[in-house]
Amino acid sequence: MTTQVVAHPVQHLLSVRDFYKMGEVGILGPDDRVELIEGALIDMAPIGSPHAGMVTRLTNLFAQLLAGRAVLSPQNPVRLGEHSEPQPDLTVLRAREDFYADAHPEPADVLLSSKSPIRPSGSTGRPRCRSMPATAYRKSG
Repeated sequence: MTTQVVAHPVQHLLSVRDFYKMGEVGILGPDDRVELIEGALIDMAPIGSPHAGMVTRLTNLFAQLLAGRAVLSPQNPVRLGEHSEPQPDLTVLRAREDFYADAHPEPADVLLSSKSPIRPSGSTGRPRCRSMPATAYRKSG
C-alpha cells in the first residue's frame, strides 16, 4: 500500500500594514485599483458613468438628510481589522472632528456602508468579490 501526499498551496495573508508597505515601495502604484479583503488583494472594477452617478446620487441624498450629524465618506477605506480594508462606494460614519484624517474609520465608526449594485457595462453575472467584503464586515462586528 502506498501513501500519496497531496500538496496544498499555502496561502499567505497580507496584513493592512503589508498592503500599505506595497504602496510605499512601489509594488502597488497610485493607479492600481485594489482593496484588501481577508488578506487577499482584490481588483476593483473601473468606475463607469452609471456607477459614479449612483454613488453621487446617494452621497447627495445623504448629505441633505444628515447634514452636520454624520460624515459621508465616498469610496474611501474602512479598516475592518488586521487583514481587511475595503473601499465601499459610500460609508456613513459617526461624526468626528478630524473627519477621519488621523486614521481610517473602523467598524464602530460605521453607521451605514454601501456597495452600488451597478456593474460595468458588458460584465455579466455576479462579480467575484461582491460577497467577500460583506463577509469581512460580518467578521469584524
